[in-house]
Amino acid sequence: MSEQIEEKTTIDIAAAAKGEADAQDEKSDVKVGDEAVLEKDCSETAAVMSKSQMKNRRKRKRRNGQRKVKRAKTEGDEAVLKKDCSETAEVLSESQMKNRLKRERKEAYRQREAKRAKALAEGRKLQSTIDAAAKKEFERMWIIKRKEAEGRFRICIDCSFESSMPENCVFKLVYELRRCYSANRSSQNPVLYSVCSLTGKTNELLTKIKGFPSWKEYAFNSSEKSLTEMYPDKSKLIYLTNYSPNELDHLDDSKTYVIGGMVRWRNRETIQKAEKLGIATARLPVKKYVNENSSKLNIKRVFEILLKYRESNNDWKTAMLITIPIRNERLRICIDCSFEYTMSEHYVSKLVYQLQRCYSANRRSQNPVLYSICSLTGKTNELLTKIRGVERWKKRAFNSSEKSLTEMYPDKSKLIYLTNDSPNELDHLDDSKTYVIGGICHEQKLETIQTAYQLGIATARLPVEKYVNKYSTKLNILRLFEILLKYRESNNDWKTAMLHVIPRRISKTTLRKMKTQIMRKKKQQVDFGFVSIVRLNPPCPNIMFPNL
Repeated sequence: MSEQIEEKTTIDIAAAAKGEADAQDEKSDVKVGDEAVLEKDCSETAAVMSKSQMKNRRKRKRRNGQRKVKRAKTEGDEAVLKKDCSETAEVLSESQMKNRLKRERKEAYRQREAKRAKALAEGRKLQSTIDAAAKKEFERMWIIKRKEAEGRFRICIDCSFESSMPENCVFKLVYELRRCYSANRSSQNPVLYSVCSLTGKTNELLTKIKGFPSWKEYAFNSSEKSLTEMYPDKSKLIYLTNYSPNELDHLDDSKTYVIGGMVRWRNRETIQKAEKLGIATARLPVKKYVNENSSKLNIKRVFEILLKYRESNNDWKTAMLITIPIRNERLRICIDCSFEYTMSEHYVSKLVYQLQRCYSANRRSQNPVLYSICSLTGKTNELLTKIRGVERWKKRAFNSSEKSLTEMYPDKSKLIYLTNDSPNELDHLDDSKTYVIGGICHEQKLETIQTAYQLGIATARLPVEKYVNKYSTKLNILRLFEILLKYRESNNDWKTAMLHVIPRRISKTTLRKMKTQIMRKKKQQVDFGFVSIVRLNPPCPNIMFPNL
């Protein structure tokens, strides 16, 4: 009996020890979140790792990964390493990564040497020798070009307007000076290019350009001196400005043509300075050879036109067509809001709603127009400014002003007032014209044609009766605006534009016929719910229905 009891106790002790060991293993698994993954990795090996060994292994892996990323960043092979690691499922150690990079460098070196040996065996010149020879030839040719440039006209850019420009315009000015230099260097007939009054931020930014000291070797000169100090003889100076009344016919090789270093468009400072210094002014014949919309050119465009004039055998048209980008003229539509005094507050709010709808229609259009509003004052202006985002409208071909129509567009010959009371029917739209729509909402619109006659502006009406019907002639502002937009989108087809915009309307005669047909159908029915006597069809005078 004692032996049996001893055996049972030993078995119980062994079971208890085994249970305690299992409980400890479960606790350790809960504490360490990554032990299951590590045990899975270690299951391939026969050795069982302890808790401290597993932690150390995890630290080593993390440390190796950090070293790998640092090394890849320093050597610039991070993209290659990531690509290689994504292709292989295994995680490479630091030594393996080093060996792989060494092998790739050796392979690239072997390929370069093989190409070099093949080129030498075939008797071809290497790229380095070709580049050196080409550079020497370029420098030799530029010595000849510089001597020839001394006999041509000179171009000077006046940078004395820095104080009147914001900082972003100064950055643009430096960029254009750089582009002018590159255009002159690559030109077949370069000129002597100089920059005067180079001080302040402009000089600071220009000197930071890599290779700026070597510009002087290629017909370039810059100075802090003013224009008159750099060129004392004012009789040989011509200031090029768009506001000059004198048009330039040809380029004189004995003259120096000055371009104002001004980036902003709307300025008259260049011509004011020229008049103050007593220098002759001129403008390029852009309107004569290209179009009116391309008359405002930046510094680089003016510089390139002067260069291309010589390359194209003194032909202005060829020089401008090469340099100036083609700009299509866009239709202009103006809404005249000078009729606010004739409308109630209810109609004014309707007018503002239609102005907003016109802007959204123009913004969505495939061929947007230049949309403007004149005489914008009083309640109309107050309600329009309350619209959310109205300050951003000007970025999308929109303009509004308190000026009247004639103040906004002084040339009356280019204005056409659209009104339904006009005897003139509009055949087509001319892009050089501005079409005016009267900003009035109520139906009595005689004020529009009266205003047009008072101002001496031509009038016209859309051919609605010709293409749709005579009952759709009364159109609001939005319908008129959309028809003008759709006319361009539908390849100048009035009918397609009007059928797309104007809702279908029925004439009075057809309405009368429809009403009579409906009344006949009603008479054939008997309604017992109303106090009435209904005659049947065919009529039966003896049968009557009493009131129920």
